[in-house]
Amino acid sequence: MGTWTEIKAALFANIITPLITLLFAAALFLFLWGLVKFIWKADNPTARKEGQGHMIWGAVGMGIMLSAFGLVHFVFNTVTDNGKAEGIDGNPVTLPPVLEDGFR
Repeated sequence: MGTWTEIKAALFANIITPLITLLFAAALFLFLWGLVKFIWKADNPTARKEGQGHMIWGAVGMGIMLSAFGLVHFVFNTVTDNGKAEGIDGNPVTLPPVLEDGFR
């Protein structure tokens, strides 16, 4: 059994990230399907409206999945040791002593 950090890393790498990727791919497919329907059925107003709806919901789904991906990685890098703060030059950021001591 690994440490808590290793377990979280495995969880994110093997379950959460692939799940978000799969859902993003489904949203992309829905968007592209709506685009194809919108173009192929240009003479049918109801089918065109349906294709437009698929494109809108596909774009919304992709936006949600991108946000979820960013949020998951932000949280992961915040709560694990992998997210150690580095400055612009790549050197570790040192906190003032009052912050390191926890305001004691």
